[in-house]
Amino acid sequence: MRRLIISIIILPLYVLSQDNSQNAQLYLENYIDITSNSLNYDFANKILFQGKILDEDKNIWIDLLKEKNVINAELNTKLDFQIFNNKNTFLFSVSDHNMLNSSFSDDLFKLIFKGNYDFQGDTLSFNQSSFIAKRYQKIQIGYERDFKFIKITGSLAYLNGNHYYSLLSEQGNLYTETTGLNIFLEYDLNGFATNRNNLSLLANNGHGISGDLEFNYYKDDIQINWYLNNLGFIKWNENSLIYDIDSSFLFSGIQIDNFINFHDSLLEEEINNLENHISSGDRKSFKSYTTANFGFNAQKDIEGSLFEKVILGVNLKWRPNIDNLPIGWKKIKQGINESNYSPLYYISATYNYKYLYLAPEISLGGYTESYNLNLMIGLKIHSIFTRLKINNINELIQGNSMNSLNMYFQIGKNF
Repeated sequence: MRRLIISIIILPLYVLSQDNSQNAQLYLENYIDITSNSLNYDFANKILFQGKILDEDKNIWIDLLKEKNVINAELNTKLDFQIFNNKNTFLFSVSDHNMLNSSFSDDLFKLIFKGNYDFQGDTLSFNQSSFIAKRYQKIQIGYERDFKFIKITGSLAYLNGNHYYSLLSEQGNLYTETTGLNIFLEYDLNGFATNRNNLSLLANNGHGISGDLEFNYYKDDIQINWYLNNLGFIKWNENSLIYDIDSSFLFSGIQIDNFINFHDSLLEEEINNLENHISSGDRKSFKSYTTANFGFNAQKDIEGSLFEKVILGVNLKWRPNIDNLPIGWKKIKQGINESNYSPLYYISATYNYKYLYLAPEISLGGYTESYNLNLMIGLKIHSIFTRLKINNINELIQGNSMNSLNMYFQIGKNF
């Protein structure tokens, strides 16, 4: 295995060494995304920094909710090094990935923040709800070959899994009688958690692999690009904890005949009854998937215009919550649906003038499922270059009502 890895690294270097016209590029990039399709900055600010939350705040947030609500947060940092000449490119990168993704019904939000008192006689549903948080590092090597009219890029990566926590509700309902005397709870839950004894940021709780594949066709003033990025998985260690709970529970209250003799033992029967409905977790290995991106874009050069080229594209994400289906069409659909990401359509144009690069963009879809205005600004001074992309600019100007903060920054040097 060690010889194979060494061969993979050395072979592209050997190919590049046959050409004296090679160049290199080193850059650091950072990506941050905090997005919700319903809740806004006011919600996050008061939850994280305000001690007391008023009923007025809760009612405002409930009015913002949709049937399915999504919150996504990511913080990724990457150091990338490339050596290239006219036909060959060797790529090497190290990156750190942090992700939190959650979907929940409006009923689940109401239950958490309002309780069930206001919903007597109603059934609250929290079907298809999910919470996933994970952290891992990636060490990636890749190779690109430029043939006539087509470029092919492929890469493989080793994944060092640090931590993974998830709680998934396939089915869940809570019914409270009008009188409040009986509460009926029905649920089907799955939970996964890595070893909590080692909470180090660089803990090794799992190993995995991922891969990228890209085809770029170009001829005259037209380019078409197909890609599949970050498709992979992490196998978490044997001491991970797995919960699988599928049951129903009827709570009929506690009858007290003598308040004077009331003591804690009267609660034990109900507590034991509840515990019998919650199965203990099993410690064993499980597999989780990385969030893959796939799609295509087409670009065309424009002559005699302010912009050099125009780009049209679509991007989708794939990430199944549970490894419970064989590879096939059903698993493909499962991964797209459970990613909580709708197809992202976009159109952009590029402008270059001396040291300045601009790329305005309009997009529709993603985690917000709405139209957004995006802008990339780039500067190049000698061999130093930097780029900043601000997505959802239309959200930023709304202040506390904004639903998204999404930014990308890159700084690098050509050698």
